[in-house]
Amino acid sequence: MDKLNNSRENIQPDNKPFLAGIIIMIVSLCIAGAWIKQVQKQAQTKLEQQEQRLKEESEQLHAQLNEANTRYLAEANRVNAEMHDPLDPDYLVEQLYKIDNSTDEYERNSRAFYCLEGLLLNGTNSLPAIKKLFINGHEFSLWIRRLNYYDSLRQEVMQVLIAMKDQQASDLLSQLLPAAQNPKELGTLCKVLLNISDGYRPYCVKAVREMYDQRVQERKEIGNINNKEINERLRLLREQDDAKNEDEMKRLRELRSKISSNESDILLLIEIFIYTFQDKDIVNEVMSQKVWCRGGGEIDYNMFAKAKGLLKEDIIPYCYEAALYQQENHREIDSVLLGCATDYIAQPHAAEILLMNLKNDISPRDRYNSILQLSLDENFPKNIGQLDFKSPTVAKESKTVEPEIIQKANDRLIFLDVAAAQFGDDEFMINLINLVRSNLRYTANTDPDKGAWIPDEAAKEFIKEHIDDVMNKIIDHTTKEVEGLLEKEIKRKQKK
Repeated sequence: MDKLNNSRENIQPDNKPFLAGIIIMIVSLCIAGAWIKQVQKQAQTKLEQQEQRLKEESEQLHAQLNEANTRYLAEANRVNAEMHDPLDPDYLVEQLYKIDNSTDEYERNSRAFYCLEGLLLNGTNSLPAIKKLFINGHEFSLWIRRLNYYDSLRQEVMQVLIAMKDQQASDLLSQLLPAAQNPKELGTLCKVLLNISDGYRPYCVKAVREMYDQRVQERKEIGNINNKEINERLRLLREQDDAKNEDEMKRLRELRSKISSNESDILLLIEIFIYTFQDKDIVNEVMSQKVWCRGGGEIDYNMFAKAKGLLKEDIIPYCYEAALYQQENHREIDSVLLGCATDYIAQPHAAEILLMNLKNDISPRDRYNSILQLSLDENFPKNIGQLDFKSPTVAKESKTVEPEIIQKANDRLIFLDVAAAQFGDDEFMINLINLVRSNLRYTANTDPDKGAWIPDEAAKEFIKEHIDDVMNKIIDHTTKEVEGLLEKEIKRKQKK
């Protein structure tokens, strides 16, 4: 025992720090364990609280959703109870009223297609609803290629009526003539009705005349101004770069748009007179009103080009009047007038138009080309720059010459005699005339063995000898024209 005590006494001083460290470590572990346990308990409590809150929110959302579904079903049941038959014509037209150009294009086309098909399926039962739709004037753009390539609601509804192939539908189409909103719509109605029966012609003519008279009156109210003059005014105002000009420029742009729309409408209505009605009396009356006049010497090129197909040689008096109008305004005669005059060159006024043009201050090239273009031979050079006589002459196949071609050639030969008398002091012109004469005589020759055309030898040699001088004169004239234009442009910029 004493030995044991002695042994403890021997080691006790050395082990005291070690034991203290162990005790401290044990205490620390106990404290850490308690802390961890406390944190876990707090986290568990917080998690349980969050789960409870989420559960309450979920229950609340489900309650709100159930309430919304209940309301939706109640409203849907109410709507279904009040809704018309989905193919009822009045209901279909009401759906069309809800569509306009602001509606999404795909939705607009899809909904309109459904409604139009429904109206067609209802047949003549749809007629009262369709009539109301037209009278209302509702319109929007479409691209559904349903029955044809029409691009608006009203055009498509017309096709629905056409597809019904029923007398009642046809009668409704005729009643819609006064309600047509524009020439395109009116033209479609007239074509359809005349295809059904010529008995609708008086109603169609009356409707087109009324719209035409209205557009002509609108043009008179606009005044004697054309878009070319408006564009020049706009250019001058832009160059001034003054904010005060904005209102005036806006007014001019609106006026320009109005003039363009008016002129387009008038031309479309005249096309109905020409192509749909084919009524020469009306077209003669229209042309005599000078609706082709655009102010400042301008004319409506298309109006003459279209009227010529129906009036034929009767177009010449109006061409002559238009040519004089352009002369008075110091403008070159329009090519469409020259073309008409050339086609009916036997008429005195036609020949006078061509002579007027030759005497005008046009370039030598245009003057000489006007003579060359009187040839009826497709292989004959129609441009002064192509006259080289270097290509070998080739015999043509023998063929019968049509009486109409012979008459045309003889008419042009008579005109060349008149032209030669007018330009006796221009030796090159006389030889050019002789060259074209020989070609026209060849064209009018009915001999099947006439062989190839042989140019007038004297004219040929003279032209070959002087062609270079003439081409130099043409170049000089063109250069002066360009220099004159440049000088005007420089002066304009200097004023600015």
